[in-house]
Amino acid sequence: MSELTRRSFLTALLAAGFCFPDGPSTAGALNDLDVLERALETEPLIFDVLPGGGELVASNYLPNADRYTAYDVSPEDLQFGERTYDLLDRIQALQDAIYTYAFDITEDAEALEEWNTAMATDFIDNLPEDKRADLTRELQRWFEQKPDFEELDSNDIVRPMDGRQLAFRLFWDFDPEILDALEIYVVEGDSPGSTYYAAEMHGDVDEANRIARELEMPWRFRRG
Repeated sequence: MSELTRRSFLTALLAAGFCFPDGPSTAGALNDLDVLERALETEPLIFDVLPGGGELVASNYLPNADRYTAYDVSPEDLQFGERTYDLLDRIQALQDAIYTYAFDITEDAEALEEWNTAMATDFIDNLPEDKRADLTRELQRWFEQKPDFEELDSNDIVRPMDGRQLAFRLFWDFDPEILDALEIYVVEGDSPGSTYYAAEMHGDVDEANRIARELEMPWRFRRG
């Protein structure tokens, strides 16, 4: 464990999709680390250990809740070029949103029956300029809204949208020696077909905080 540094832990947070309250940073990775380090020096990340099963929740992780944040998208990505078409490949809900717009215009469900990325791309390419501008505004409004529950359960969301998701993503791919020392366990479905995914602490919170201080982790644990 001695080889791990504070910046190793900060890097793990960024890899888990951590985003700042004002949305994803557009700066380079090194600058992101510096910004994150300064922020967590002022206020460390607090993981509440909930009673019952010890589920971990980052209580002071409060990202923006819109789709721009969830999917790590910027308004510049909606200019209907290669970047937009790449988004169609990775965000099923975006395809669905464009399908809704297409149906509102054509009212021809049969023609849209086999809707997929290629059809969505062709639809956009063949729109007249005024309709394309209208679709851009519709998608901007769509991205400004929160993802619905179905989206949050999908694999397309790239950033954790609450403290439970951040804890799971952070500790899911964490150093196993650290997890053993902290007695943190990652649960990926507690029974067949279960949708319960969580990081849980089964050990002593005071001992976990002693280890966190010793290793200069940018977070602390608290009994919830």
